[in-house]
Amino acid sequence: MADMVQSEPDDRTTAPPLVKSEDEPGPAGLSLSNLATHYPDIEHTSSFAWERENDMKPSKRVATKQKALDDAFHCAERIVNLITTACDGEGPDVGLDQKDLEILAWKEEIYRLKEQHRSLEILVGVAGATGAGKSTILNMLLGRPHLLPSSNSEASTASACQVRYNHDDSPNHLFRAEIDCHTYQEVLCELKKLYEAFGKTGNLDEETLSSQMERMDEQVNNEVFIQEEMKKIKAVRHLEREQVESMTPETLLDSNEHVRALLGSTQSISSADIKNFAELVKPYVDSSPTPQGFEVWPLVKQAKLYVKSPILKEGITLVDLPGLSDAVESRARVAQRFFERLDTTIIVTRSSRAIDEKTGIDFMNGYQALQMQANGTFRKKQFCVVASQMDDIDVEGFRLGSLAAKANVSLQNDMDEIDRLTLEKRDTEKQLRTQKKNAEACKKKFDKATHVLNTLKAKKNIGKAPKAAKTHRERLEKTLKKVSTLQAQLVNHKTIVDQLHGKLHTLDQSLEACEGRARWTCIRMRHEYIAERMKMNMKSKLHSSQDQDQDTELNSENDEIVEVFSVSATAYRGHLGSRPPESFPETSYTGIPQLSTWLRISALDKREAHLDVLLKALQRLLDGIQQWSNVKSGDQTVIFSRRAVEGILSNVHEDHKKNLDTALRHWAGVIVAIDPFDSIKHQIMVSNEAVGTVVFKWAFKYPEDARRLDYMAHGTYDAILRRNGGPFMSRGGERQLYNFPESLAVPFLRVMSGNWQTVLHKYIPSHEPLIMKPIADIWHRYVNELVGQIRTAAPAILPQLQECLPVLRRILDEMQLRVREILNGLSRSSSDIQPEFRDALQMRLMPLFGQALGIKGPGSFKKRREYLQEHVVERVQPMFDYAYKRMEEAYDVYRENVLREFMLVSTFAFDKVKQHFNLLLANLKKKTKKSTRKNSPRYKEGVDDSIALKQNVARLAQEWETMWRFPGEVEDISDALELPLEFVRRSHDLEDMEGDNDEDDEEDESDDEDIDMDEDEEEDEE
Repeated sequence: MADMVQSEPDDRTTAPPLVKSEDEPGPAGLSLSNLATHYPDIEHTSSFAWERENDMKPSKRVATKQKALDDAFHCAERIVNLITTACDGEGPDVGLDQKDLEILAWKEEIYRLKEQHRSLEILVGVAGATGAGKSTILNMLLGRPHLLPSSNSEASTASACQVRYNHDDSPNHLFRAEIDCHTYQEVLCELKKLYEAFGKTGNLDEETLSSQMERMDEQVNNEVFIQEEMKKIKAVRHLEREQVESMTPETLLDSNEHVRALLGSTQSISSADIKNFAELVKPYVDSSPTPQGFEVWPLVKQAKLYVKSPILKEGITLVDLPGLSDAVESRARVAQRFFERLDTTIIVTRSSRAIDEKTGIDFMNGYQALQMQANGTFRKKQFCVVASQMDDIDVEGFRLGSLAAKANVSLQNDMDEIDRLTLEKRDTEKQLRTQKKNAEACKKKFDKATHVLNTLKAKKNIGKAPKAAKTHRERLEKTLKKVSTLQAQLVNHKTIVDQLHGKLHTLDQSLEACEGRARWTCIRMRHEYIAERMKMNMKSKLHSSQDQDQDTELNSENDEIVEVFSVSATAYRGHLGSRPPESFPETSYTGIPQLSTWLRISALDKREAHLDVLLKALQRLLDGIQQWSNVKSGDQTVIFSRRAVEGILSNVHEDHKKNLDTALRHWAGVIVAIDPFDSIKHQIMVSNEAVGTVVFKWAFKYPEDARRLDYMAHGTYDAILRRNGGPFMSRGGERQLYNFPESLAVPFLRVMSGNWQTVLHKYIPSHEPLIMKPIADIWHRYVNELVGQIRTAAPAILPQLQECLPVLRRILDEMQLRVREILNGLSRSSSDIQPEFRDALQMRLMPLFGQALGIKGPGSFKKRREYLQEHVVERVQPMFDYAYKRMEEAYDVYRENVLREFMLVSTFAFDKVKQHFNLLLANLKKKTKKSTRKNSPRYKEGVDDSIALKQNVARLAQEWETMWRFPGEVEDISDALELPLEFVRRSHDLEDMEGDNDEDDEEDESDDEDIDMDEDEEEDEE
């Protein structure tokens, strides 16, 4: 038969059958009835290191899996290169061509998995007030101090800047950026609003606006809007207001070809040098001008930077958000919009203002807190506050102003010791100055006496009278004695000066130690105070945002919701330059290593789920390539019809796929029937009193602070209404971001957040084991029938089938991971669905806002408030019903995909089984009709090359397997998140100070040498 396959003899043909019939005696094989019992244990016979690490701490377990993934991709890439060379005909004729679908599919799946790994995105947003140091801290985390611009004088972050890992290894692309600019229509729409504001200037209706204050407020807000937009235009075009008013929006946009070319474009930037790259990117990510002389930030929608950094290699994407209190409202809106998409949130606030700054303790409003709670991200592992510039502290002021500092005995002792040492140092310095002054006076006398001595020595005594000679000798002796006395005094002065220098050195060391301890104690005490206040505030905010009748867990892990870090990026910068950190003994005192550790820990859950999916797929691919490259399995004496076997297996595949489809369709129906809204439908009746309170607070300047009951300015209230309730950033003073629809959504979210979180994040995921049990049963029956059919149709290949059983088990594991991902996808949908409620409320509130603005005349501010108070409360239930329906419709889109995704799981599983069986059958050598072909040299050469290829592939597959079994040591991350308790003095400081003293000693020694030389000269003269 043409489709028969025959191979050479092999001992394995005499092995007992893998599957025996029910009546066949003997223990040699597995029966069809007990295969399912033994089948789960097959996996454990070849477990790898990354499968055995469940008893390890999460960070090391994930590190082991990451190394396994890297090793697998390394080996797989080399295998792909071998296969690609063979398929492309660049190597020897090995019998591979484009029709070899099985091995080509294997290669394509490797490419797909690598791309899937690269696309992992764990979004970490860094937000805070302008000038808080966000960009600087990000630079330190990235290990690139010059990457992102930082400035204290203006908003350095003009748009959301994402920093991702750079997978491009090209020399000129070590640093890359992609800058997306706003489209022509988006900018044109903004300009049209500006020209509408121009039209309102000076044309206000004085008959209806009889109230002078109201008229002035409306003028002010209109003018503020114009000024904000003019900032953008001046940044881009350097035009004055009169010039802009004389143009149209279209002519303004079209008047500059450079600007016109940027609109709707994506700018690509790359460089091999970090400083050059930073300069090229700077105009797009802050307010710096381009080489053409204009600023680009008003045109930038988003910036994506690609950098090689260890913290990014793990899938983390850092997002540098604009300051929430930015002077330009549009920038602040960017930060607010991004907030809803984040996996992890970092809030940066200056240590000196961490308690009272807007983006410190009161960064999140009630809506955002409830939103994070419903999304499952309001927890310690995914939310932290960073108090920057922690070394900016007035120790004396803190000591006197803090009750805790006053009660700290150790701190007070250090401060007292500092005072004592300072006084002693001052006295010692005074003594040193006196001794140096005395030494200088003595030195002058010594020099004068030496000069006299040298003069006397120079005079000749020959020819003089005896009396004159005697007088000369007496004078010489007297001068010698004086020089000797002065020299002794100089030595004594030097000894005293040296002693005083040594004492000062000791005092400086003691003083530095005391000052360092005192300063560090104050820093730690302030950090502990900030952390305690932050945690109390967040806990209070969560409790106040929850419904009072709702029994909701505060946190599944512990009572803390937020992690708090104090850092000094400036001090850490020295570490990046291989210098010790400024003012601190080592880098752990700067807080940056602790923040980096927490950030990596926060990403562990998502990383591990991602790694599990990839490793299971790679494990299956490893089995497949080992099966294909097994040359020995192609040397068996087996005769069977491949076409017949494929036909039989096709029927088995089809029958059991129907069963699996039926089961998955059933469970898809169960999941779809779970309605996260069902448990709150009876609670949708939010009290009019709660809504009335919210609407009443709309008029307050600080609506979320019950202690501050100041009314906002009339113009601010009107400006918010004109913007359909917000968002709107107040001007001047303490800046506030207002959003009326968000605040109105809070009462509803209080009702639904707890139940929503329970259903989406707990109840739906809990169905995974319930779904997988019947799927596993179907899969085991499927494997049983496959074995039985092969035993009947081609018993000779049962040994190869037995090798395939672990693969089938792994495909089942992959199905479980895919089912889990579908269920988790429903959980993650909450971040997309919740804004629907707010947006729907805004749509229904817009007519009421417009009608309120139509109220003119004296007392209109009060009348507008009363109008909204009455009509919003009156119509709130229909509005809530409408918004609630919008949320349901948004969730239905996700639910409708469940069945399709479940069916894709079934299709995936059977496609992979067929692919693996095709690899198994393709590995057997085909018997040709013309036996003479076997004897041809070209045929033998092709067979030899094919065997050589498979042997090379098998060698790499074995290397792959070995690396998985014996991975060696993996780098684990530290779990230390706390600052050091005590300040330890740096040893290199002591060395530096000793070095200074050594220089002083050398100078003094040179003076001694001069004196010694004088003495030698005197001896020679005598």
